[in-house]
Formats: sequence, C-alpha cells, structure tokens
Amino acid sequence: MKNSKKKNKVAFLVGTQWFGVLGPCKFLINELVERGYKVYVFGRKDEHYQQFNLGQATMVKLKVKRNYFSFFSDFMDMVKLYSFIRSKSPEFVHSFNPKPSLLCYFPLLFARAPKFFIGVTGLGNTFIKAKRLEGFIRVVFRIALRRASFVFFQNDDDVNLFVNELGLERKKVLKFTSPGVDIQRFKMRDGYKMSGKLKVLLVARLLWQKGVGDFVNVYKKLKEVGLDRYYIFTLVGEQDNEHPDKLLDDDVREIEEIGIEWVPWTDLIEKYYADNDVLLFMSKREGGPRAILEASSTGMPTIGSNCIGVRELIFDGETGYRVETGAIDDIIEKLEYYRANPSLIADHGRAARKMIAEEFSLDNATKAQLQMYDRSAFNA
Repeated sequence: MKNSKKKNKVAFLVGTQWFGVLGPCKFLINELVERGYKVYVFGRKDEHYQQFNLGQATMVKLKVKRNYFSFFSDFMDMVKLYSFIRSKSPEFVHSFNPKPSLLCYFPLLFARAPKFFIGVTGLGNTFIKAKRLEGFIRVVFRIALRRASFVFFQNDDDVNLFVNELGLERKKVLKFTSPGVDIQRFKMRDGYKMSGKLKVLLVARLLWQKGVGDFVNVYKKLKEVGLDRYYIFTLVGEQDNEHPDKLLDDDVREIEEIGIEWVPWTDLIEKYYADNDVLLFMSKREGGPRAILEASSTGMPTIGSNCIGVRELIFDGETGYRVETGAIDDIIEKLEYYRANPSLIADHGRAARKMIAEEFSLDNATKAQLQMYDRSAFNA
C-alpha cells in the first residue's frame, strides 16, 4: 500500500432503484461484507427489492427521476449523497447507469477521497429515445469520467463509444459481457420435450425499445396466416409509466385482446423459463440482457436482435438465432424451424447453458467487478 493511513471500510452502491442493485450485486455485496465493509445501497425504493434483500446492506432512499431536467429532485438527491459521503467517508462509490453516475459525480467534486466506479449497464433511454439530451449528457459524462477510477462495461460497443467519443482512458476500462446470471437459481431443465404448441416467451419491461413491438407483430402475422393455433405467446414484464418509451394502457389492452398472455410480475420467473420453449428478444439496445442469460441458464434458446448488447449473447445457429429488428418474416421462419425440429431446441438450449450461462455466470461477473476494488485498494 502506498498510504498506510487506515481507511473507513464503507462502500456505496448507487443505482436507479434498490431492486436493480440488489439482484445483480448480491454476490458482490456478500463479498464486500465478508471483507469487513459496511455497504449502503442507494436508489428508489421499489416493491420488489425484498426478494433480494438479505439484510447485508443499509438501504437509503433517493428519488432518481428519469428526466434529466428534474433539477430540484436531482439537487436533493445530490445533497443527500453528499451528506452521506461526508458523514460515512466511504472508500468506494460504485454507480450504475448514466443518471446515478452523474448524481454521484457532483457530490464527489467536494470529496476527493472515495474511489469512484461507473458501471455502464445500458444506454437505451439516452441513445434511443432521449436524443435531445444526448449532447448534454455526453458533455457531463466526459467530465465525470475524469473523476472515475474505473468504468465497467458489458459490451464492446459501449467501450468504443466511451473511448472514442467521450475521451475515456483505456487504462480505466474493465469489461465483462453481461451482468451475470445465478446458475444455481436458474437451473438447467431436465429432459426437455416440446408439448404440442411452441411456447414463445418475452421477459422485459413494457417498453417499445425492448422489442415488444416485434413480439406482438410476430403473433399478429401468425394469426393472419393461420399459424397461431400452433403457438402460445407469453409476455412477462411490468409497465414502466415513468419511461418515455412506455406502452400505453391501450397498447397493453390490445396485447391481451389478440391472445398474448401478459404477466405483469412474478417472483418465480425461473418457472416461466422452464415452462416455455424459446425466448424471443428483439431489443434495440442493451448492456447485457439478463433475460437471455436466465433463459440460457435454464436451457432455452433465444431468437434475438442483431443489436448492441443482444448479439454478444447469441451464438448464431448454436444457441439460437440473430435476426434484424422488424424482420417479422425472418423471425417466423426461425420459429417454424424450431417447431418442426424440437430436438434442435434441446441442442441449442444445452449449448446456451454451457457457452453463455456458465461462461457469464454471476460468480464470474462478481469476480470481474471486484478487480476495480482490488486494484484501487492496491494503488491507494
């Protein structure tokens, strides 16, 4: 160690909502606690966080509005973060997603000691639907990146964007493809056998950018050509009424009326992976989509978009198929091929478990993230 001064063993994890931090970081939190750290999780309180709350972290409420022009709310969040930084003197401040990272940056201007980590878990809202904010966010992010000790990515496209367009130094880059999946929770299904109809699943928030439009349009086309009787489509995901890309109530109503089953929320999502045949995931941009990881872990192949973050988790022709967004006929062709060859579903599913889930497990993702903490502690 370069500095023998004893540090306060405190770590802050700052995200959009508690659930979004506790789930992907449960192994990380456990490791930090075992190392003697007091862990604080900051974000919006949500109704689902309890399933991952093991009582190891202190939960702190922030507002974290999606709107980048919610000045008063953002200011109050920054004041609260600054107050905690001053009183708890954390050794590490680890943020996830663009907005929480910016909320952390400004308080850290007045507290130089903590090591600052930025986790880039996805840029969909910023770079798909919030184009008018993109320039502003780029400028502020460019400044915030100078303060960061490390920036952790889930795909190469985001790395290249930050390095080539935002001036991020390569020495600060760490990457692990995906947020990781708990392969003990999402167990490989035994003795897969297709039972009659082909069951197609989408697990995603009800946002157009998540591929809901393609999912619905595929089912509509199947109905038009009289093939819907061979299929069951299920959409698992809650509405996100604060998001600018949300589905409206009329959209959700139409989904149910045409014959797609909608499940707003479940604490047992692994059951839906086990009970369905194929994941259809046509998102327009991701960091590392958890749905593909979870499906792969249970032995389910994925038909997914050839888009940033999605294509990295599909080995075309081995664990599923990559298809261009909006290519409804191509998607149906792949579904029909699976329906005619159910043994291929089992083959692709086994490959997905080995090549994706086991390779990109939550345990491996946690080890990768811990490199930031270990390197920062060594260089302190």
